[in-house]
Amino acid sequence: MRKSLKIISALAASAMIIGAFAGCGGEKKDAPKAADAGNKTAVKLVVSSTERPIAWQDEDGKIQGFEYDIWQEVNKNLKDYTLDIKAVPPETQDVMMESGDAKVASGGYYRTPRREKDYIVPNTPIGASSVMIYVLKENQNKFSDLEDAVKNGKQVPNTPNGGIYKVLTDWNAAHDNIMKEIPIQDGLTVADRLQSLKTGQYDFMVYPDNFGVEETAKAMGIEVVTVGKPIK
Repeated sequence: MRKSLKIISALAASAMIIGAFAGCGGEKKDAPKAADAGNKTAVKLVVSSTERPIAWQDEDGKIQGFEYDIWQEVNKNLKDYTLDIKAVPPETQDVMMESGDAKVASGGYYRTPRREKDYIVPNTPIGASSVMIYVLKENQNKFSDLEDAVKNGKQVPNTPNGGIYKVLTDWNAAHDNIMKEIPIQDGLTVADRLQSLKTGQYDFMVYPDNFGVEETAKAMGIEVVTVGKPIK
């Protein structure tokens, strides 16, 4: 797979993505298939099916979210390409990119040496978030910051390939590796994480503030608050 055909959008600006598409020449075996309508080349783009309000798939199978809306607008302005947008779980996005099944992945990606080696990662994001500590409202005075929470509580797992895992890894290294291990688990939705707080299985969760945590909690009848300052 040519690197020029494997683009990760870190919630990237449309101009950067269009410019990347314009350079996607290469061998015939790597080129996306031409779209049925007109002479445009179809490029498969994968967004998350679970990360409301950024991108998710509702019960009727319809893709929603501001990230999806942005790509729809980008699609209207592409002259030589058309985006075939699919919604899949975040871990499936990674698999599809690695296998070449998808040519573009859009989501809350953080820069890592491996990603910069294997993919084109645009410099300009179209979304930004603060990484926060969330607890049940009844436990708002239980912890003062992440170090306090790590020492005295149990953390909800995050996905091993996600940006929060990278944030926690960096934070841990800067704090003498006080976390013996960073809890990880694939396939957890925001609702799953919040439910584990409600049941007392875990005491706190570290998550971006623009992924609808508070809105999802409200819909579930759960009151959550943030603790301390943003981690990043």
